[in-house]
Amino acid sequence: MPVKNERKICDAVARILEGRAGAKRSGARTPEKDGQGAPVEYRFDLGTSNYALEHTLIEAFDRQIHTGVDFNTLALPIIEAISDTLPKPGVYYLTFPLDSLRQSEA
Repeated sequence: MPVKNERKICDAVARILEGRAGAKRSGARTPEKDGQGAPVEYRFDLGTSNYALEHTLIEAFDRQIHTGVDFNTLALPIIEAISDTLPKPGVYYLTFPLDSLRQSEA
């Protein structure tokens, strides 16, 4: 299992911000884990300011992080349109060409 260092990175950034502000953070929480508030990696207060930190991976190619959302935008309407018309029980495969997302943007 790959080691995840998102929380450690956020903590390092928070320490830098503490040093700049000359204050210690308070009210630290991890909304993604505890389900409280917007799903960001780490939130804390520093003096009178509230900070939200999010760790995001670098994309290997343009819009990599959004490909799942983009594909669902293309595929879900098709799936919904035909799902009640196919015999049940059954297993069906929906196949698209590799560049179908690019074609849908044109």
